[in-house]
Amino acid sequence: MPLTEDFWTLDGQKSFGHLPGLVLDRTDPVPICLQWGTKQWGARHIGHKHAPFITQNSVGAPARHEVPWVIWKKLQQSGSIWTAEQAGKLKVSLPLSPSSLLILQLNEDDEPFFSVTTLYTHSRGLDGQNIGRYVGRKWLPKVIPVFHLPP
Repeated sequence: MPLTEDFWTLDGQKSFGHLPGLVLDRTDPVPICLQWGTKQWGARHIGHKHAPFITQNSVGAPARHEVPWVIWKKLQQSGSIWTAEQAGKLKVSLPLSPSSLLILQLNEDDEPFFSVTTLYTHSRGLDGQNIGRYVGRKWLPKVIPVFHLPP
């Protein structure tokens, strides 16, 4: 059984995408990572709480890799970055069908990263302040990503 803090990897890397550093007054981009999590946050939460959304949007995913597959697909899109009510959290609105909201929590480790806490569909109305643009990480067509989570 994976541990709460374990990271899914994408082609051997912990990063599924990056937020521009300027959003946080930094010079370097900050990676977006997907951790196993709990029933309240992370891949485990997303797979449990938002199962219909994941099932509908994970066509083509390798077995048992549906959540990282959907996160990977969504982070290829571009969208807008919004502040959240809680300090250290940001929202990324990804408007391509289905319109989705990705909630990220900043982890101020030696190497800071944003952990995906949840992902779900949303309407256009968002609270908070628009603080920047997220530019999706495009992958080569027909290249299937390899996901891994420690056992």
